[in-house]
Amino acid sequence: MRLAITLFVMLLSFVEAQAASPIVITHVTVIDVRTGEHQRDMVVLVTDNRITAVEPAKGRHPAPGARVVDGTGKFLIPGLWDMHHHSGSDADTRKFIFPLEIANGVTGVRDCWGDCWGNCPDDSLPIDKGTMRWRAEIAAGTLVGPKIVASSPLIDGPRPFWPGAVAIHSVEEARAAVDNAVARRDDFIKVYSFLHRDAYFALAEEAKRKKIVFAGHVPYFLRVTEVSGAGQRSIEHMLDNFSIACSTEEQQLFQQRLAAAEDYESGVDSDEKRHKFFALTLNRPIPRWLATYDPSKCQSVARHLASNHTWVTPTLVLSRGWAFGRETYKQDDSRLQFVKNDQIQDWSSPDNIILGGRSSEDWKNWHAFFEQQVEAVRVLHEAGVPLLAGTDDGEPYVIAGFSLHDELALLVQAGLSPLEALQTATINPAKYLDDEKDYGSVAAGKVADLVLLDADPTVDIHNTTKISAVVANGRLFTRADLDELLKGVKEAAVVKKSVSAASRK
Repeated sequence: MRLAITLFVMLLSFVEAQAASPIVITHVTVIDVRTGEHQRDMVVLVTDNRITAVEPAKGRHPAPGARVVDGTGKFLIPGLWDMHHHSGSDADTRKFIFPLEIANGVTGVRDCWGDCWGNCPDDSLPIDKGTMRWRAEIAAGTLVGPKIVASSPLIDGPRPFWPGAVAIHSVEEARAAVDNAVARRDDFIKVYSFLHRDAYFALAEEAKRKKIVFAGHVPYFLRVTEVSGAGQRSIEHMLDNFSIACSTEEQQLFQQRLAAAEDYESGVDSDEKRHKFFALTLNRPIPRWLATYDPSKCQSVARHLASNHTWVTPTLVLSRGWAFGRETYKQDDSRLQFVKNDQIQDWSSPDNIILGGRSSEDWKNWHAFFEQQVEAVRVLHEAGVPLLAGTDDGEPYVIAGFSLHDELALLVQAGLSPLEALQTATINPAKYLDDEKDYGSVAAGKVADLVLLDADPTVDIHNTTKISAVVANGRLFTRADLDELLKGVKEAAVVKKSVSAASRK
């Protein structure tokens, strides 16, 4: 174990030195993710952190001192983005999350819960996050990790659902939250579930005036079409958002959810109350959602979103974890070796506020509900709603890095072609972020974020998992390097498991 950890530390320490030499990928097939065109027998040159040439390999010879990667029989795509990512504590992000992202070819993330404003409470999830510090270390080559686009903290209602979120009691506080996000240079504002109507619309107007993106949940006090009309850049998750919007009983179901939200806001905050809220807003209404789903109504909602160019991040992999629990990895649980024991215990605990306490009938309903969400994504896609690949990693049975590949496969299940699914994690993020100049495709002048694959992902989307090498911000990770990252995470998880076991004695 000591040797593995030592090698892991050495890998992190020498990444900067590796980045100094030019990288040449020879005789590779470059996939243009915008069109699906395959450029065969190409050479790709990386200097510092930029792609400096993408040219036919014939007659080209690598410069002396370059690191040569043989791309014969392989396929090159842009680095993948997880557009609904969550970091954790500083230690967990460094030891687990970032290495897993890079090992899976995820070279960019949109972190949907940014650093706290001021001091985080002791029990908040992102207690010692340091996005600015991580960015600086990644840029310097002293930390292995993806490019980070980060939100504000969660902007929530008077009684936030999670510790560390910003409580908004008035329209004045909503406008002030926008000013704080601008002053802090947050990349966007994350709106959350309990933000009230008047505060939401005040925030939306102020954000548009200050030219900062706002994105996130559909607050319980609003409808999907309302946030789209207000200019919200993206809607995160399927779940109840579209099940209510696509129901013939939309008004009744909306009022029931509103009553549950108002009930949650009264009284004393507790995990028991959170558990009750999830039961009232997710478990209990599912049979009505299934019985009253109207495809034509869903198509109307989808057309509304498409006309406003509202992006949607379905996070079907999150929905799958919530729908199937431990059965998610029934066929192959090898990924769980990269997860801390206390996290696995929380996911499977009867006290888990999302999964705990379900009856067999609840689980059966969730299985059907998941299929309905997949179908709703199909409707969104057919209507032309732009989609983003995101995972909400850290949620039950959603493991950093690996789960992005699962999301792509689920999007194909929802009717996207393999190329279209690939676009949701490559060119679509670049478009969403208004940064096609630097990201989203393999072309000269762009940031050198690349994934070299052993098989063609446009033939079978599962081929995105067959990774031969990764280039992240100009740094080459060979297959051996990626395996070393995974080994380091596995060893760290073993240590965490040992500590957890000892603490229970």
